[in-house]
Amino acid sequence: MKTTSFRIDIANSAIVCAPGAGHARGQKADKLRWDSKYDFSLRFALIAGTGDPTWPFQEPKVPPNEVEHFEGTLELRDENDPPAYKYTVMVDGYVPLDPIIIVDKK
Repeated sequence: MKTTSFRIDIANSAIVCAPGAGHARGQKADKLRWDSKYDFSLRFALIAGTGDPTWPFQEPKVPPNEVEHFEGTLELRDENDPPAYKYTVMVDGYVPLDPIIIVDKK
């Protein structure tokens, strides 16, 4: 199990998410963590594979809304059809950012 941490910030009037522009690739039970000094919201959408259409994590489905920290543990329901999710990072007053999360089978 590994943890990938992202920092959400504003640069040149745009949302940025580092490292890797917010894109993530992980395995079941890996943790993803987002932190920011700004209140942010995250929304998730399944774009490939098998999984909850709007939630890639093992924890109860509670989409983060106007928070400065969020952490989730990746879920893999079907190793024969691993999921990929698009997620949207939103900070009031800025154009949303749309990175991707890919969950690999072990």
